[in-house]
Parts: sequence; structure tokens; C-alpha cells
Amino acid sequence: MGEMKIIEVVAAVIKFKNNFFCVQRGEHKYDYLSYKFEFPGGKIRNLTVPFDSVFVLIP
Repeated sequence: MGEMKIIEVVAAVIKFKNNFFCVQRGEHKYDYLSYKFEFPGGKIRNLTVPFDSVFVLIP
């Protein structure tokens, strides 16, 4: 088995009053990922601060 590639990711759990913010995926080529709920986040790009990786998604 070869060496595994490491991918750094970040996610946010956002709570406002008694509600949590999450997003629902659309249709995906893999059925098991379609329409699942997830917290906002993603891969940390080169020279990006983890905080910025989350909040670039929120206009």
C-alpha cells in the first residue's frame, strides 16, 4: 500500500439561538452522498488560514 495523501479540511458548527446552520447536498454521482446534510467547510487551499476557508462560503 502506498503512502496516503493528507488533505487538511475545516468545518464550522454555527449555532444561532437554538438553531444550527447546515447545508443539504444536491444530487451526487454517488447515491450515498446525495441529499445528505453537512456543516459548511472544505479543503484548506495553499496559503489560506483555516478561518478564511469557512467564511469564504458565507457572503
